[in-house]
Amino acid sequence: MVSVFSGKSDEEGVRELISWFLPDKKSEEKLGEDDVSGEQKSGAEKVSGGENLVTIINSNHFLTLKGIKCYDHNGKVMEQYDELIVAKDVERKAGGGDHVRFTPYDSIVHFEKQGSGLFLPSFALLSNIVVALYDQKDGGSDVKKVLDQFKDYGGGFGWHNSNTVVDWKGKKIVHYPDDSDFPECGGKDNINSSRKRNECVFDKDGFGDLDLEAALKKSGFRNYLIDLTGLKNPGRLVDVADYFGKTARSWISTGKKTRGAWLGCDYYNFGLGTCDSLYSVSAARGVGAGGAKKRVK
Repeated sequence: MVSVFSGKSDEEGVRELISWFLPDKKSEEKLGEDDVSGEQKSGAEKVSGGENLVTIINSNHFLTLKGIKCYDHNGKVMEQYDELIVAKDVERKAGGGDHVRFTPYDSIVHFEKQGSGLFLPSFALLSNIVVALYDQKDGGSDVKKVLDQFKDYGGGFGWHNSNTVVDWKGKKIVHYPDDSDFPECGGKDNINSSRKRNECVFDKDGFGDLDLEAALKKSGFRNYLIDLTGLKNPGRLVDVADYFGKTARSWISTGKKTRGAWLGCDYYNFGLGTCDSLYSVSAARGVGAGGAKKRVK
């Protein structure tokens, strides 16, 4: 795997990563609950909105999202955080150049081995982040910049890897998979050992590569898309696609293999992709749980 800390020791790289994403003492004071519920302090932008009325605070090299929740099609909370730190940029090569291209498995391992507390978000968490950013894009310049990277972070693409795979043979979505969920292009790194694996089964009758609006009109497909995105209304991603000037489209696999799951734009579509092999490569964005409820059991 290519390192973003070329020329530096692993220890130096970890320290640098931590310095990028964790606030200094002065910034930490601005991230307290009083800052969210009371008067806004100067130096940190705060806006509210989104499906879960998520609050976003902008500080240093990250955004902090407060109150984010992901749901399954039965209305049960799958994943939630009191505080979630979201990196303002995808992982890039040394010197801030091109983005690093990761396979799904390697993108998970990359963050876990940094030891910084960052991790690769599930497709559900990534979708909720995108909707929150979209709803609050006018509330701060950096919020819009992060959102716009899902259209193009460089090279004309906005594809983001997620910590989710879809087993098309077993007909199940797996958020936070383990090593055994990678029949190919995986490893033995004991991935996601500190995260709760979450499976959502589905019936693929009536599935196809469809525009998202059309897919949501099919009940089974709609349930699948809710479980995949963690959004009560996955149609919110149509709003995001319209903003990007793209068509929201769901890509599925017609085979019986396990596939990765990515979210973002190509030249024509804003895609919810679950059709690419586990060897395919995309960018990766780290997130970290602050005052988080790590998993809802």
